Amino acid sequence: MDKRQIGTCGVDAGCLIIIDPCYLKYLPDTDKDWEERWCEDILIPTHTPAQGGQVNYGGGGVVVSSGHGDGVYPVYAHYDEDGCITKVEIVFIGD
Repeated sequence: MDKRQIGTCGVDAGCLIIIDPCYLKYLPDTDKDWEERWCEDILIPTHTPAQGGQVNYGGGGVVVSSGHGDGVYPVYAHYDEDGCITKVEIVFIGD
């Protein structure tokens, strides 16, 4: 299996959402929605023992705590022998 860095991911909210871009339209889009829906509904899973969980807007997605909070984190793709991505890895805390 081949592993290559494909970019970095900036974090300013102490967490990341992994979601299909088609479902972004279901996320809060006004200041009122941000306060009431984003902070209360979307960030709640990051404050659990699992430090992440399901986002239940539209098609959903997952939200995870970034471990160290804000920063820029490397993103790696793992490829199989046919060159297809088998998984994506975001490293919040290095070895």
